[in-house]
Amino acid sequence: MFKKNILSLYGLQDALLYQPSEPDTSRLIVQTPDYFHMPYEILTIPTADNEKLHGYLIKQMQNGDDCPTLVFFHGNAGNIGHRLQNVHLLYRGCNINILLFDYRGYGRSTGKPSEVGLNMDALAVYDYVRTRTDINQEKVFIFGRSLGGAVALHL
Repeated sequence: MFKKNILSLYGLQDALLYQPSEPDTSRLIVQTPDYFHMPYEILTIPTADNEKLHGYLIKQMQNGDDCPTLVFFHGNAGNIGHRLQNVHLLYRGCNINILLFDYRGYGRSTGKPSEVGLNMDALAVYDYVRTRTDINQEKVFIFGRSLGGAVALHL
């Protein structure tokens, strides 16, 4: 009985750990940077296992190609739209570009979250940033909050 319970918990760990559907509308409604009057590009970043990550690249209007770029790994629950107030403060206060994305299974990204999957997402986003000629590669920084800190450490 004990062994069966342990195996059940092991099988449920991803469902217990990852909360992509909190709040209830987070898979349906993803706020855009328009709400905070920030210019942005909608991104679709492919992963090695063919998932598609939804994201935004918010660049400074002046000197955006030379500004530092922060890759923002968000915390558990919700989607990137729920982080835009914090992103807006960073964008205005620090004069930086910000790339933020939803992990697989969060927001408008495809797939189902797992530790291995989120690590693949981190690598896909990092590789994507490295392909951008309009981003100063010497000024790319990684930021992770809560769950995002653990994912960012994988890099």
